[in-house]
Amino acid sequence: MIGGWGTPDEMTIDSPKSNVPFVPFMAVKEYEYIRDLINTEKFETVLEWGAGSSTIWFPNNTTIKSWLAIEHNEKYIEYLKDKVSDKVELSLRTTHHSYLDVISRRFDLILIDGLYRDECLERAFDLLNPRGIILLHDAGRKAYHDFYDKYPHEIVFEGEGWLGDGWDHRGITAFRTNL
Repeated sequence: MIGGWGTPDEMTIDSPKSNVPFVPFMAVKEYEYIRDLINTEKFETVLEWGAGSSTIWFPNNTTIKSWLAIEHNEKYIEYLKDKVSDKVELSLRTTHHSYLDVISRRFDLILIDGLYRDECLERAFDLLNPRGIILLHDAGRKAYHDFYDKYPHEIVFEGEGWLGDGWDHRGITAFRTNL
């Protein structure tokens, strides 16, 4: 299967547990890091701001038991609903307020790869289990640098690449309360 960005060698993902033809739209090293993190830490609950191919792929190929995906685009929710595992709850949130207003429960992993990323990151710390991790995808953007001074973190991957209509500052930064 092919997914993400980069050269064909960087984009080849094997999916032995699933015949789902959708893979996360990220570099293979990023996908592998997230997959291995979920399985090594035995994470079971995930909150994802910004549904996508990861919403289809990760729940089928990891230890995940519950995945809440928040998405603002109704047509995209319709597209995904027949493709996701029964472990996934798709939640349409069409307003700024509703997008950020997540029920008061805790998550092992929070993936931020959608709208209002800086506000999602602020909110995520209130929703994180004590041993949990927040992953900010496309974290190389300058808008997020203030968070690096504010929260314990590690830059997992850095990188830049051409994405559709312009230059994108890729990478993943992991935030946790216990770094």
